[in-house]
Amino acid sequence: MKGRIFTAVVLALVLILVLHSTPVWAEDEPWENPYLVRTFVDDEGRQIDEVIVPGRPPEIKAEAVAVPEPRIARGINNLGNVPAFDWSHGCSATSGAMLAGYYDRIGYSNMYAGPTNGGVMPLNNSYWGSGECPLSATHQGKDGLVEKGHVDDYYYFYLSENDPYYGNWAEHGYANCTADFMGTNQWYNWQNKDGSTTFYYYTNGAPTYDFTEEEVNNKRDGCHGIRLFVESRDYNVYHDGSNYQNYNQYIYGYGGNTQGFTFYQFKAEIDAGRPVFIHVEGHTMLGYGYDDSSNLVYLHDTWDYNDHTMTWGGTYGVQNLQHYGVTVIQLQSVITSCNSGGTEKNQFVPNESVYVKGSGLEPGTEYKIWIQNNPVSEGDSLVVGENPATAETPKNVTSYASGSFGPTLIWAIPADAQVTHDEYDIVVNKGTGEVGETYNAADDGLDSASVAGIVAPVPELPTILLFSMGLLALAGYVLVSRKNRER
Repeated sequence: MKGRIFTAVVLALVLILVLHSTPVWAEDEPWENPYLVRTFVDDEGRQIDEVIVPGRPPEIKAEAVAVPEPRIARGINNLGNVPAFDWSHGCSATSGAMLAGYYDRIGYSNMYAGPTNGGVMPLNNSYWGSGECPLSATHQGKDGLVEKGHVDDYYYFYLSENDPYYGNWAEHGYANCTADFMGTNQWYNWQNKDGSTTFYYYTNGAPTYDFTEEEVNNKRDGCHGIRLFVESRDYNVYHDGSNYQNYNQYIYGYGGNTQGFTFYQFKAEIDAGRPVFIHVEGHTMLGYGYDDSSNLVYLHDTWDYNDHTMTWGGTYGVQNLQHYGVTVIQLQSVITSCNSGGTEKNQFVPNESVYVKGSGLEPGTEYKIWIQNNPVSEGDSLVVGENPATAETPKNVTSYASGSFGPTLIWAIPADAQVTHDEYDIVVNKGTGEVGETYNAADDGLDSASVAGIVAPVPELPTILLFSMGLLALAGYVLVSRKNRER
């Protein structure tokens, strides 16, 4: 009898856990997103949902939590250096600004180039006052901006369809903030009311890569806008040969799909050092960590400067905002030749040392640094004999928890080195360093995909000046001699 009671209790607990973890849409009456604007069919016959995200801070905010130290072996991980901004003219743009601010702090230093905090994006936007963030939405008089910015041109009041610039003054060019490029707040450009951003999803749960089709109809996908913002800052979204790796995707199970984004994929993004947009009903947040034991997501919700949590596939806040999708952004790693202090440098003379630093790599991972003849392309073999350095070849380096590494010496050019102007690429390879290694853009880093990474050895500046002065003197002598002959 006791055994039957025990078994019944266990089954009841299991049933409770299953029901608790099952998304609302798995019930008899599936949940429908009230912010789904329309569903249409693209040129290839695929159904696409257009979803508007107009969220702003509620009166009752979610409870703050304490975030544990990362312990990946125990199923806990979270990314440091992820800013927490309060709402700045759109939750999606604010989430985009937190994403960009994170990358600014781990080596993509041009994401924010303003005067505040020594040019490094702060961990919150209190520097500019609540509701103001120049990385989310530029505003005249904020962060040293003299001319009109995003807020001045586009924002009137929440959910307004009025862009203040329209019919009154010239619109500013897109620059420096996520809201510009994501189409947020822009009614005449992209039919987004103030506070709103639009995203597109394949209804079958497949990733919607860098969606641009609707731009001909005056619609801008916020995910595509993030790629444009990244490119405006001189960085790139990774391209795998088929697609840019920035995409929107419904989570697994939404609408009965079997292709959706899973919690395990979310974990993989975090482990790779990449925060993920979390979309819930009418609202966008930025996920930066997880606890595997309970499918828990650590996130910043754009409502305050605190840390918060949500169960994957569940609801968020006292408003019970249903989780339905994600936006994923995978940036190319940044590999930069530099001096010992980390200042970028691309040409080196005899008796100089070549250093390299990197960002956007897999955290806590061992890499091999190769110097290879320019150019290096996808699938090229890495050859020890092409490395001009006589020291360790290739050089070992382990990335930090941020996915970056500091200036690392890779080549001490001898003082008597012959000036050759040779062009090289620097490859940071996630491999063993043995014969047969190849460059793989998905796992490795490259200092340049289009031009030479470094040129060395080149003549010293005094040598160049003396040579130039000699040429000028010779030209002067020839000119004087010619005039004398003409007389």
